[in-house]
Amino acid sequence: MDTHVLASAEVMRSAGSALLWLGAAALAIVTIIVLRFLGKVLTAVLEILAVLYLVGKAVKAVALMVWWLLCLVRRFWRTTTVLLLAGYLVELVGWAPLVIAGVVGSLGCVVWWYEHTVTFDRYVGKRLRAWWLRWTLYQPRWRKWVRSCGLAVHAAGGEKAELGLPIITAVRSGPSWDEVIVRLVPGLTPEDVEGAARALAVARRADRCMVRQRDAATVSVDFQRRDLLAAVVDCGPLDADASGTEVDLAKVYAGLTEYGTPLRVPLEACHWFVGAESRAGKNSFGWQTLYSMAPAIRDGFVIPHAIDPKGVELAYGRGVFASYTDTATGALDVLDYLIEVMHGRKREIVGHARKVTISQDCPLHVLDFDEIGALTKYAGIQVKTKIDERIGLLLTQAAALGICIRGYVQDPTKDTVAFRDLFTRRFCLRVPTEAQVDMVLGDDAVKRGAWAHRIPQTPQGKGSGYIFGDGVREPMRVRAGWVDDQAIKNLERYVTTHGTVLVLPAASEHTTTAA
Repeated sequence: MDTHVLASAEVMRSAGSALLWLGAAALAIVTIIVLRFLGKVLTAVLEILAVLYLVGKAVKAVALMVWWLLCLVRRFWRTTTVLLLAGYLVELVGWAPLVIAGVVGSLGCVVWWYEHTVTFDRYVGKRLRAWWLRWTLYQPRWRKWVRSCGLAVHAAGGEKAELGLPIITAVRSGPSWDEVIVRLVPGLTPEDVEGAARALAVARRADRCMVRQRDAATVSVDFQRRDLLAAVVDCGPLDADASGTEVDLAKVYAGLTEYGTPLRVPLEACHWFVGAESRAGKNSFGWQTLYSMAPAIRDGFVIPHAIDPKGVELAYGRGVFASYTDTATGALDVLDYLIEVMHGRKREIVGHARKVTISQDCPLHVLDFDEIGALTKYAGIQVKTKIDERIGLLLTQAAALGICIRGYVQDPTKDTVAFRDLFTRRFCLRVPTEAQVDMVLGDDAVKRGAWAHRIPQTPQGKGSGYIFGDGVREPMRVRAGWVDDQAIKNLERYVTTHGTVLVLPAASEHTTTAA
């Protein structure tokens, strides 16, 4: 019996093992089937997701391409419009008529340019030149230029990855200058671009580069292609029929700017400080403005005076001046007279107006004080003190009262001209050092492009210098008109034979007056 029980137990164990293996096999089979099904499902899902991802990438790429094209069209709408119009015309009429029209138009432009260069350049030439220079010179080379000149913006840290470059938004081209309008990127300031002006000029192989701020994030980088001031600037003819009322004392012609436009300067309600070394042509500025004001001088709207310690330059045309002196005593007489005029006008307008209106009854007095240093530094302490007191009084109070002081100096240091900061307008011609440029025009004038110390000691450099325009912080190169000896004598006859000239009522024996 025990044997049967044991045998039955053994059989049951064998049957249980068999059933267990069968169950495991069945479970494995089911698992394989389920996993295979899930694998197919997951594969299908992944394939769908991959397709959706690729479609999304494609849609994004197409959207970016469309956006880029729209931005390109908006940014370069002129070029895009021309290309689209050309393509449309080719599709409409074919190549041949378009080529013929282009040849005829080109020949017409050549004839126009040959017959009247000024109008051609004004309406057509400057636009074609700007387009050509932008796409053949500035746009292809700009990135290399700004990187080599240190104008790329980099991230802080060890890697210093490049974050951005200033971008060209437009190019304008004039007779002698190209204006490259640049939009700055965060991290870059107009002062940074000003500091790289010399390097940009070298990169462009231009004689000069000037940076002008247009707004908070835009500057104009101007490159000089050719020098329009190399030739002598003619003073122009004297108009015998002109009236003194036609002379605008706020815009008196004085020469040409480096852009080829007339240089017009104010003489009303201002004072001028002119600094230059010997033989730089600083008196060209004074003679040219007097020449331009000739009708006003003749008709009594302007009364010129001269203090000429050297006794040479202004003496040649002393008949132009209501009062002329070459001595320290005479200089004090002239200054005292102008102070008397100033106080008299002040009493007349007090409580009624803040400045006088220039007329024949209230003319503009213009004092040309040549070689100031001869009396303010080398004539003795007593003369210096008296001159400084009188000039300082006139510079601080006389501008609004119809008196203009124009001081000319070779040494612009404070020791020579203690009152130089009181002049409201500055003109710096050729000087020997950078420091003197800043003394005449103000701090950092050289950094901003006033390179008066680099003006050559040649006839082409005479009368050339730098001034600051109204509301512009960048210096502008100009050249005063040349009034030769014959023109000075013509001016003298013009103002003395056609009108009357004031004689100082209290002129001393040291002061020569013109009748």
